[in-house]
Amino acid sequence: DIIQRTTQSTWGYPFAKMVAAGSESLVFGLVSQYCFGLFTSGVFFDPVCVKQLITNGLNYGVMAGATFVKIPQLLKIVASGTVLGLAETSFLIDLFSGSVFTAYNVIEGHPFKTWGEMLFVSIQNLLLVLIYWSLTKERSISATIRRAVMAVGFVAFFAYVFYGPFPSEYVYLLGLAPVPLSICGRLPQIWQNFKQGHTGQLSLITVVLMFLGNLARIFTTLQQVNDPIILASNVIASTLSGTLVFQVLVMWRKTAEVTKSAAAKKTDGDRNTNKPSSGKKVRKD
Repeated sequence: DIIQRTTQSTWGYPFAKMVAAGSESLVFGLVSQYCFGLFTSGVFFDPVCVKQLITNGLNYGVMAGATFVKIPQLLKIVASGTVLGLAETSFLIDLFSGSVFTAYNVIEGHPFKTWGEMLFVSIQNLLLVLIYWSLTKERSISATIRRAVMAVGFVAFFAYVFYGPFPSEYVYLLGLAPVPLSICGRLPQIWQNFKQGHTGQLSLITVVLMFLGNLARIFTTLQQVNDPIILASNVIASTLSGTLVFQVLVMWRKTAEVTKSAAAKKTDGDRNTNKPSSGKKVRKD
């Protein structure tokens, strides 16, 4: 039954086996022995084999892209030294949503190749949150306390999920959670972009890669994972990521003006800070 299956997948399913799940008897992790035989004999258009090749190729492509999908955003923030136009709430919810989605797949024992990119994305989201906290100008005592509480709560929650007596009958909630979280995570940034009329330091490369990855995941989920929860999550994520791509393109000119102005002000501020004070000499009679 579902409870027994969930428990076994959580505690009795070695991670190495989970990574290999769905890849047994596949040549190069892409096609079955039968399809490989067809391809090597010159038969390249068997529908089943072509679909299998495309699906597994997308799986590995998405995971490969996920290893650096947030790197352009990280580099853009570090290079500018500012988090202008970025929503902290979006970063936080993205981190929690991706982590919950990863936890759900680990517990359910889904093949690593069908969700593994979220592990890499979650790690990068964690780095984004830490960098945001280090650069933000909001450094009040209340903000510091709030962030400390969130950090402790984040660690405590996932410790409970993996090591605590997390009720097996509620595991499905971990799979459902990313759906509303995806909406909540993207909407603050989408709304902030609309309100300010530009996208600030939001990276076009990152949002485009996220959008393409979400689209690819819709296809691979339909082919390999019979889970409507994951499918719904990917469809919603694709819609919201596509909205961000649209905003970056439409607001490109205004964003360039705002970031250029902010960079000029920052440069002037640095010059004034480093400029030695010129004291007037007092003439002695």
